[in-house]
Amino acid sequence: ATPSSGEPRSAGPLLVQQHARSRLSAWGSQAKPRLQFRPDGRLNGSNQSVIFCLDGASQGKVVVSLSGRIRSERPRRPVAC
Repeated sequence: ATPSSGEPRSAGPLLVQQHARSRLSAWGSQAKPRLQFRPDGRLNGSNQSVIFCLDGASQGKVVVSLSGRIRSERPRRPVAC
């Protein structure tokens, strides 16, 4: 729940980690271990991507722009990770 101001109760980082099947992997662009957003919703740093691979082949990626806009892309055919 959030206070009436609409702001989150805690400004601490939100981190979600889950164990996945060993065939699945995810890689961040620019060798950054995580995406970090500013309180105004913008990305802290530069544009970044998270690439998802299954059995060593890219299945898609999530692209996050500096403004915080998120979009997804899928390759026409799998590309090696």
